[in-house]
Order: sequence, then C-alpha cells, then structure tokens
Amino acid sequence: MVAETGGVICTWPLKWVRADGSCRLTLYDWTEENYKMKERLGSEHIALGTDGGGVLPEMVKGYKSIQDLPKLVKAVDKVGFESSEIEAYMGGNLFRVIKQCIG
Repeated sequence: MVAETGGVICTWPLKWVRADGSCRLTLYDWTEENYKMKERLGSEHIALGTDGGGVLPEMVKGYKSIQDLPKLVKAVDKVGFESSEIEAYMGGNLFRVIKQCIG
C-alpha cells in the first residue's frame, strides 16, 4: 500500500531480537534489511528515520547518533545501493513526500 500511494517507510536504527531468532543487531544488519526493503518496494519508497528522539530503547551496534550517518552511508553503499538511491534514502524520498503533502 505504501508503494502504491507513492509513500515511504522510514527505517530506524532500533536493535531487536524476536522469539524466532531473527534479529537486527548491527549497522550492517540494518543496512541489509534496508536493501531487502529496496528490492521489495523500490528505492523510492524507503527513507531514513532518525526521529526516535534519543528514546529508542537500544540502537544497533555501530550507530549511536546522527553523528554516525557517514557510517550508514558507507554501509548502504557496501550492500549495493546506487549513489542516487543513497541520496534518496538519506532524505530525498522523505522530502518528496512531505512536499507532495504540504506543497
């Protein structure tokens, strides 16, 4: 539904472990998950979400604050994002949707 309406899903650096053993523990895990989302939804429908406001219970290893955004850029490049997709993920997609919503 998100892709069909032109929207975006923002991803957070939240660390998690599920009962079935699946997990997101590291910056690399997070970027791998982002790549899978890109493949499924299209790169124009995912974006970085850093609006946790410092209240996320626990963040992935390798990411503590927005000061680690350069690490994230390197990691998404390493997993296979094109430079234009990185620009879109890091802010372009969210800006596009906000602009469409508020003009």
